[in-house]
Amino acid sequence: SFGYFERRDIEAVCKLIHARWPSQPCAAIGVSMGGASICFAGKRATFDAIVLESVYHDLSAAFESRVGCGFPSWFKYFRPAITWLTERRFGVGIDKVSPVAHIANLAPRPILLLTGSEDPHAPPREMQLLADQVPDCGRFHVMPGVGHENMCQVGGKDYQALILSFLDRQLFAQRQPQAA
Repeated sequence: SFGYFERRDIEAVCKLIHARWPSQPCAAIGVSMGGASICFAGKRATFDAIVLESVYHDLSAAFESRVGCGFPSWFKYFRPAITWLTERRFGVGIDKVSPVAHIANLAPRPILLLTGSEDPHAPPREMQLLADQVPDCGRFHVMPGVGHENMCQVGGKDYQALILSFLDRQLFAQRQPQAA
């Protein structure tokens, strides 16, 4: 369901984490629809820090960029039918399936938003729309030369360093005892 109903899985995971490790910091990395799930979970996604990678900003735009991509050009005529079926299946209008409308509910927790410069499904201009909704707690970064499914592989050590430094700073730096 493009992350819309999967938000319930996020909520369940948060409850489990806090029940088993109540005093430990926790973070989530949501990639593509996994990131959308975190957005839809909103305040119930009780992570201390969040990484959202290659997330679509709204489902209508996602359909536009995906349906027909890699298929014959006539396949684009199926978009209206796919939208209609999706709305019937979800029981809500497609406009409600929009991470950009929900991401602000993750604030004030620190959020790292990532996408690749070559990502056709979550291009930088669309990820920027998500980042604009969390200006005080969001940090936006574009990985050069990276597509939708190869951020860790192509980003390599730069990607790893970015993620690890964000998590270290947000989860552990403030927990270190301060020297007198």
